[in-house]
Amino acid sequence: QHVTPFNPDIVGAPNPQAVEKVRRLQQMGYKVWIFTARQELQPVIRWSLDHGLDLPVTNTKRPQFAAIIDDRAIPADASTDDTIQRVEELKHEPK
Repeated sequence: QHVTPFNPDIVGAPNPQAVEKVRRLQQMGYKVWIFTARQELQPVIRWSLDHGLDLPVTNTKRPQFAAIIDDRAIPADASTDDTIQRVEELKHEPK
């Protein structure tokens, strides 16, 4: 969940559906990372441990990533109309 206004020291509550996806991917043998845009990783590492996830954290894309799952991402292969619609939806969501 997004924290408004942005505070780099606070990471929002975990999304239960996202946690379930992470756990399922791990059960299938995937190594799951937290990929963040934050410069300071320590709050995210602490958050991961506090919520029992204990995931590696990075702010650098890595070639070995098979996919990046993000609540605000728009697939590059979406149609132009779908992309514009999703941008408009995200623009009005609380951050």
